[in-house]
This record gives sequence, C-alpha cells and structure tokens, in this order.
Amino acid sequence: MEAINNPESFEIFKSRVAEIFKNEGLSEGLKSEIEDWIKLAYERHHKYGSSAEERILIQLQMAQIYGSTEQYDSSWKLLSEAWDYADGMKNTELVKEAEDLIDSIHGRKDQNELS
Repeated sequence: MEAINNPESFEIFKSRVAEIFKNEGLSEGLKSEIEDWIKLAYERHHKYGSSAEERILIQLQMAQIYGSTEQYDSSWKLLSEAWDYADGMKNTELVKEAEDLIDSIHGRKDQNELS
C-alpha cells in the first residue's frame, strides 16, 4: 500500500490493477485490493495535517483507479469534487491535472462504448 505515498508506486499499482481488470474483469480479489487501497487513501485523506493539495491528489489517484476498472460514475464523481475544490483554491495546476484526467477517462469510456 506504499502507492499512496509514492507516485511511482501508484503508477505501478494502477498499471497492475488495469492489467488484472483486463484479464479477469472486476473480480472479488481485485475489488478487495482496490477497497484496501481506498481505505488507506481515505485514512490519509482525513489525517490531521495533510494539506488540501494532498487530499486533492489522493482523489485524483482514486479516480484513476476507478477509471482503469471502468467504474466511470465513481471516477467522474471524484474528479468533479477534486476539480471544484482545486478551482475554489485557485490552484490552476491541480485544476489542469483534473481536467486532463477527465479528458483521458472520458476518451477511454468512449472507446469502450464503441467496442
């Protein structure tokens, strides 16, 4: 679960989740692993002293995990919340990151619907 604290580890975790999903679908084992990761992410999200930026980044990571397993409604909800929060903070860097993820996940959803 080191992926929460380390962006490189997160990318490895996200890739592994996407590969498992591609091969097995949303199996019970994969659901459990994602739920464990989300639980730890929420613990960190609510931890005293974590910055607003850190909380937004965790939401963006969670949205990517949902997107990689085609759970688009959950992904959209998190991205929308993260975008609103970042926009309210006038953090243009995080707004752009959220918008890029929205575009990326929207493109994947469109491709999957065409398949």
